[in-house]
Amino acid sequence: MNDENLERLEKLQERIESLIEQVGVLKRLAEKAVKNAEGWRILAEEAEEHYKQRIYERDWTIGVN
Repeated sequence: MNDENLERLEKLQERIESLIEQVGVLKRLAEKAVKNAEGWRILAEEAEEHYKQRIYERDWTIGVN
């Protein structure tokens, strides 16, 4: 191989290493996003349950009076 090809190969290797690092960062961000989404899902379920309980209490109070 000549010097030009070696230089191109080194640049490609650096680029590949950089891309591998970026993929790692993206993977960690995706994992955090999944955990965040799970937290929001749980929060939404709790809010829905609270809302249903309030409706039940309201309907029960109206029915008693």
